[in-house]
Amino acid sequence: MWNFPHCIGAVDGKHINIQAPANAGSEYYNYKGTHSLVLLAVCDAQYRFTLVDIGEAGRQSDGGDEVFPLKCNMLRPYPGRYLPEDKAIYNYRLSRARRVIENTFGILASRWRIFRQPIIAQPHRVEVYTKACIALHNYLQTTELSLYCPSGFVDGEDGSTNIVNGSWRDDGTSPGFTSVHQVSSNSYASFKSSSSDLCHSLTLLGRCLCIDYVDPREIALLLACRLIALDKCPSVRPLAVCETVKRIIAKAILFITKDDLREAAGTVQICAGQTSGIELHFILSGPAFPLTNDASASGKVSNLQNWWSALTNHGPFYGYLPNPCKTWLIMKSKYLDSANTAFRDSDIDITTSGRPLLGAAIGSADFVKSFIKDKSTLRNYREELVALAVRFGGLGLLKTTDCADNKHRASKEISRPLSDIIICKKGSTGQGNVPIFEQTEAKLSVVKKKQSLLNQQVTTIRDQLPPCLQLAMNLASEKGASG
Repeated sequence: MWNFPHCIGAVDGKHINIQAPANAGSEYYNYKGTHSLVLLAVCDAQYRFTLVDIGEAGRQSDGGDEVFPLKCNMLRPYPGRYLPEDKAIYNYRLSRARRVIENTFGILASRWRIFRQPIIAQPHRVEVYTKACIALHNYLQTTELSLYCPSGFVDGEDGSTNIVNGSWRDDGTSPGFTSVHQVSSNSYASFKSSSSDLCHSLTLLGRCLCIDYVDPREIALLLACRLIALDKCPSVRPLAVCETVKRIIAKAILFITKDDLREAAGTVQICAGQTSGIELHFILSGPAFPLTNDASASGKVSNLQNWWSALTNHGPFYGYLPNPCKTWLIMKSKYLDSANTAFRDSDIDITTSGRPLLGAAIGSADFVKSFIKDKSTLRNYREELVALAVRFGGLGLLKTTDCADNKHRASKEISRPLSDIIICKKGSTGQGNVPIFEQTEAKLSVVKKKQSLLNQQVTTIRDQLPPCLQLAMNLASEKGASG
């Protein structure tokens, strides 16, 4: 009928859209943004199924024509464009013949309306339902052809050999069936729609997080902050798997809602988008629930026990998942026994020495001195040189002992306009009280002082260097130098 002799069947695949199975994650999530099972089928020239394979998870369908090997008993189109005439004719004939399997799927979806929408059932039951529909389809296609598939219901040709679409297409495209062929072009030929699909998916996730209650257990992987090793050749840097996704969603939401948040929350809330460090808001705003990756507290053992209990009991409701295996309790020696008793049922590590926290050290005087000593291993003018910024010919490896005081003074100066308001309990609501102008002026003052200090340091260090290093420093600081 389609001028393709000696062909015993046409093969194709479709996604059977289903409701997302419980606890399945992304196993059944396909490139169309729905959850599905894959139906791979072969049919004959009478639009009857001769072979079916049902039940593969939707995410495993990446392929299209490329998954079928080119053999003497399995033909597929020639890839590419601008083919020679003989290959172009072959592709045309093969495409016309493959309309048989397309029409077979069309008849099935048109006559059996269960495929018109996502099937609400477990995957193994969807497989049974599909097999039943296929068996009934073959039976009716054989015994009740005039009623089940009347003339004009499937594609045909007119007198000029032009393709005439069958009437089953007039019913509209069935959302219960989606093609698997487009996966081939997306995965192997180009990624034109990948960016838009990713943006759309992140938008839907962000919208859901904003307007609906989401059980934190369902997005535990998004909030877990698990790390992978990023090879920077030769160094290795730990990278949070979902950190980028969380930051993109948060920035997108704040881009739209920033002014509303400021208006509603005022200056004493962390989420108001202020320009000072988040630690300032934690310290000065009173009790606040941490929505960051790190939480810390200090006080008596009993208070810390109550704090940890509240954090573990209520934190997951807000998306904060404390991990006792990564938690440290730093105690003075005289309180060690009471701490061991209070936290004996937890996996929290307890020490009397100290631990690093956010780049600083907390603990005994010996631990702090050891921590600072490890940070300061270079000596003489070479240490001063490598501490300079790259644009001045250095390496940007700061000396914490020298810059800590300046950094602290700069932070206090920038934060003072906001901290004064918070301490005085002013501006608890409304955007107008945010001291943006004062903070901007403070920042400019700090930048000018920093630049002046850097210029003095550069001059002092350059004068101490031998001629060869002076020349290297000058070359490295020139515009366009690679550093």
